[in-house]
Amino acid sequence: RLARWVELCDEKGIRYFEFSHLFTQWGAKHAPKIIASVDGNPQKIFGWETDATGEAYRLFLEQFVPALTEWIHAND
Repeated sequence: RLARWVELCDEKGIRYFEFSHLFTQWGAKHAPKIIASVDGNPQKIFGWETDATGEAYRLFLEQFVPALTEWIHAND
């Protein structure tokens, strides 16, 4: 979906993108709300109740950030 969104924006002349914060804006103590497809269904996997320094969120970021960075470099 990211590729589709960027392509649509590119067609409309949009050249700059921003991504959501990886932590809440109130002291970076919690994760933002993140929805993922689980068995084909949307499910909230992280949110304000998630400790931003917790193991589950850290493991997610260790996979997400490199994958996103790779995608950005491949599609800039």
